[in-house]
Amino acid sequence: MYDDDRWDDPEFKRWAKSVKINSNFECAVCQKRGVYLESHHMNSWDWCVKERFDLLNGIALCSHHHHKFHDIFGWGGNHKWQFEQFKKSYNVLKKIAETKTANIKPSSSDPE
Repeated sequence: MYDDDRWDDPEFKRWAKSVKINSNFECAVCQKRGVYLESHHMNSWDWCVKERFDLLNGIALCSHHHHKFHDIFGWGGNHKWQFEQFKKSYNVLKKIAETKTANIKPSSSDPE
């Protein structure tokens, strides 16, 4: 999964820590705090060299959502658009789950 030595790079470590600080130590998808966070490059490390240490290219994700994102879109070649779609999908699914939890029955016009 990781075939580079960025984990030993002091500049990468500063970037990753700053991303978490800028996010107020909160996952950008589920807004959970107090969980293990990972710093995610929206435009990925492998192709977007000029944004590798740009704080605007980083977001904090809980480990669960970080790995879910990469399970869907792969590790590398990622774009900000993919993350935006991932987050929108999460929010739609969350609303569906909240509706189900509230015992609201779908109307007859809702697709099954």
